Amino acid sequence: MKEIIEKFETYVHEFDLTNFDLERKYRHSYRVMKLIEQLAHSLRLSEEDVTLACIIGILHDIGRFEQLKETDSYDDSKFEHADFGVHYLKKSHFLEQCHVPDAWHSIIFTAIQLHNKYQIPEHLDERTLLFTKLIRDADKIDILRLALEKNHESTGEIRKQVIDEFYQKKQIHILPDFSKKEFVLVRLGFFYDLNFRKSFELVKEDDFLNKYYERLNRPEKLKCYFDFSRDYLEQQLKEEEHYVRYKI
Repeated sequence: MKEIIEKFETYVHEFDLTNFDLERKYRHSYRVMKLIEQLAHSLRLSEEDVTLACIIGILHDIGRFEQLKETDSYDDSKFEHADFGVHYLKKSHFLEQCHVPDAWHSIIFTAIQLHNKYQIPEHLDERTLLFTKLIRDADKIDILRLALEKNHESTGEIRKQVIDEFYQKKQIHILPDFSKKEFVLVRLGFFYDLNFRKSFELVKEDDFLNKYYERLNRPEKLKCYFDFSRDYLEQQLKEEEHYVRYKI
């Protein structure tokens, strides 16, 4: 893991970390690494698997730095950061130079490539699926935490497609010209793609729903969506853990 961190640091410091967005993604990478470590431990994974999860965590957004440099934007329709991240890791032989076991490479590449996609394809083997779900959860938890760092507006209208997806308990598809109200539902829709009991526990411990509602200045028109999300969160916390200790 030490070699991974050192090489990550060398790569990232080729960029201008005085840029707010670049520095933000740099910090995000470390927070996600810590979160995925927490999730892995909650599943009682082996120490080797915890290390594998941490590698995925620190590297999951490595494509963001080039994306921001090239486009000054987080827009994946202009520059797909997850796909580029995998391309860079392969082209640079990053994992080989850090002596990461060959058997881990395909899991790392797949988990990184899928961490930001709308849904996970059905063909994944159980082990790859586990690590893909871990990074998707860790990433979303930190994004939700970032949403609590500043106040937000909740202006505009909410289109029927967005409302339908929300109440069908689906992640929200990003539509052109998203209103600020619709973007609130995108964040709440993250709940529907969380996979582990520990993920829901962390969201509740953060008091995310109450704090986010406050950050929005308690908009009455959005209260029904927050209430629905609160009920969903409580329901998930009553469910049994879907994953048990993974046997290698």
